Amino acid sequence: MAAEKSGAGAVVIVGIEGAGHKNPTQVTTLINMPLAVRNIRIPVIAAGGIGDARGFMAALAMGAEAAYLGTVFIATDECPASARYKLFVIARQYDARQHRRLAGVELDDELLADMRVHLVAVRETNHPAHSATCGL
Repeated sequence: MAAEKSGAGAVVIVGIEGAGHKNPTQVTTLINMPLAVRNIRIPVIAAGGIGDARGFMAALAMGAEAAYLGTVFIATDECPASARYKLFVIARQYDARQHRRLAGVELDDELLADMRVHLVAVRETNHPAHSATCGL
């Protein structure tokens, strides 16, 4: 709101999913976006954890006028990152452990397995919660 009062033409809202410094009290883009859209009249741009068309569409559904994608474009010719870093990003293997950690809390495999079993059961029974469970 301070940016709007200062005359900014738009504001970028970044959730904890975004790269860079992490603060354990920071919240997600999913929480930040609807709150910002309700309280700010200038265009809101969503950022943080958006790396494909689904994330982009989710940002628009939350009221964003645009989405700011960062990491997904690091390896492009236009990005000023070093060639060495670009090769590192391209060669990097997915590590599921990174997605289990949030603010120092790590979900264990047993809990994740229980969550998967529950979601599959909901999907298979066409339970009304089906449409609310991550698009399954």
